[in-house]
Amino acid sequence: MVKFKEVAGFKGIKTIFNGNYSISDKSWYWLIRHAENKNIEVKELPFEVYKSDPHMGADPLKWEAEIYLPIRSQ
Repeated sequence: MVKFKEVAGFKGIKTIFNGNYSISDKSWYWLIRHAENKNIEVKELPFEVYKSDPHMGADPLKWEAEIYLPIRSQ
Protein backbone atom coordinates (compact mmCIF):
# COMPACT_ATOMS: atom_id res chain seq x y z
CA MET A 1 0.00 0.00 0.00
CA VAL A 2 1.24 3.46 -0.85
CA LYS A 3 -0.04 6.49 1.05
CA PHE A 4 0.40 10.09 -0.03
CA LYS A 5 0.12 13.15 2.14
CA GLU A 6 0.08 16.72 0.94
CA VAL A 7 2.12 19.13 3.05
CA ALA A 8 2.12 22.88 2.65
CA GLY A 9 5.52 24.30 1.73
CA PHE A 10 7.60 26.00 4.40
CA LYS A 11 11.03 27.55 4.85
CA GLY A 12 13.29 25.55 7.08
CA ILE A 13 16.71 24.15 7.83
CA LYS A 14 17.61 20.59 6.94
CA THR A 15 19.99 17.81 7.87
CA ILE A 16 20.47 14.26 6.62
CA PHE A 17 20.26 11.44 9.17
CA ASN A 18 21.83 8.04 8.55
CA GLY A 19 21.10 5.30 11.05
CA ASN A 20 18.34 3.60 12.96
CA TYR A 21 15.22 5.77 12.82
CA SER A 22 14.52 5.11 16.51
CA ILE A 23 17.29 7.61 17.34
CA SER A 24 16.58 10.21 14.64
CA ASP A 25 15.57 12.65 17.39
CA LYS A 26 19.30 13.32 17.81
CA SER A 27 19.10 15.14 14.46
CA TRP A 28 16.26 17.32 15.79
CA TYR A 29 18.38 18.44 18.73
CA TRP A 30 21.36 19.10 16.46
CA LEU A 31 19.17 21.30 14.23
CA ILE A 32 17.78 23.18 17.24
CA ARG A 33 21.32 23.85 18.56
CA HIS A 34 22.45 24.91 15.08
CA ALA A 35 19.52 27.34 14.82
CA GLU A 36 20.31 28.79 18.26
CA ASN A 37 23.99 29.26 17.30
CA LYS A 38 22.98 31.05 14.09
CA ASN A 39 20.17 33.08 15.72
CA ILE A 40 17.55 31.41 13.54
CA GLU A 41 14.09 31.35 15.11
CA VAL A 42 12.50 27.96 14.46
CA LYS A 43 9.36 26.03 15.28
CA GLU A 44 10.51 23.03 17.25
CA LEU A 45 8.28 20.65 15.29
CA PRO A 46 10.56 18.62 13.01
CA PHE A 47 9.38 17.07 9.76
CA GLU A 48 11.01 13.79 8.69
CA VAL A 49 11.16 12.29 5.21
CA TYR A 50 12.27 8.66 5.25
CA LYS A 51 14.27 7.68 2.17
CA SER A 52 14.77 4.02 3.16
CA ASP A 53 12.37 1.37 4.43
CA PRO A 54 13.76 -0.46 7.47
CA HIS A 55 11.30 -3.30 6.82
CA MET A 56 13.35 -4.18 3.74
CA GLY A 57 16.31 -5.14 5.94
CA ALA A 58 19.80 -3.88 5.22
CA ASP A 59 22.35 -2.22 7.44
CA PRO A 60 20.78 0.59 9.56
CA LEU A 61 23.73 2.85 8.68
CA LYS A 62 22.42 2.79 5.11
CA TRP A 63 18.99 4.04 6.19
CA GLU A 64 18.54 7.69 5.30
CA ALA A 65 16.08 10.36 6.38
CA GLU A 66 15.87 14.07 5.69
CA ILE A 67 15.04 16.07 8.81
CA TYR A 68 13.55 19.56 8.40
CA LEU A 69 12.95 22.17 11.08
CA PRO A 70 10.58 24.99 10.01
CA ILE A 71 11.75 28.59 10.37
CA ARG A 72 9.33 30.94 12.13
CA SER A 73 7.81 33.59 9.89
CA GLN A 74 8.91 37.13 10.62
